[in-house]
Amino acid sequence: MLAFVGCNRSPPQGVPSGYSEQSGDIGKFFVAEVQRYGGSLKTTNALPKMQTEWWYKTDANGFQLLLDKTNRAEFQDFLQEAFGNPTLNADYPHVLYKAPDIGAAIMCNFGTNPLHVIVLRAQAF
Repeated sequence: MLAFVGCNRSPPQGVPSGYSEQSGDIGKFFVAEVQRYGGSLKTTNALPKMQTEWWYKTDANGFQLLLDKTNRAEFQDFLQEAFGNPTLNADYPHVLYKAPDIGAAIMCNFGTNPLHVIVLRAQAF
């Protein structure tokens, strides 16, 4: 007898295999994961909720997150509100937050679809 426990759908184009799907408030998820890897927020203000779907992959040193390019402006604003001004931003498709500044390194490639975000704990490099 066969039993189907759930349906696995294929990830959208541009999402490699091995990534897990998540949906809900990506801001809450992202902050929790950054803090798990040693990062800290630059604000004590409540952050805006961002309801969406994303894909992620974790290991001992950090995590990667992929989300649809239509979320670029909202996610970029969220990062700035949560972590302050990035080290690298102006006229680049990348945003960079250095580990000495926030406790973990965050690099976002906003020039791809899906958007690619990498977070590494400070001791990973």
